[in-house]
Amino acid sequence: MPKVDGSLNIKGLERRFSVYIPKTVANRPPVLVALHGGKARESMTNPRRGIIPGAEKYGYIAVFPYGVNEGWEVGFTGERSVTGTD
Repeated sequence: MPKVDGSLNIKGLERRFSVYIPKTVANRPPVLVALHGGKARESMTNPRRGIIPGAEKYGYIAVFPYGVNEGWEVGFTGERSVTGTD
């Protein structure tokens, strides 16, 4: 599997992600961004959803970002909320 792990520094915060590139990529391929659920990991997201087989079949690139503290800022406050990050 051609999978690449990487990170970006955005406003002083390291944002990690994985990218899956299929064996055959379409010209100007679509990009699918798969967000994991709270407390989940990228490795839990892609096998269950068929994202990798779909990438191979249809030629899209799949991106799996990791949330901050294993979650996403979705507009509510709580223990795991990181205001202003997403």
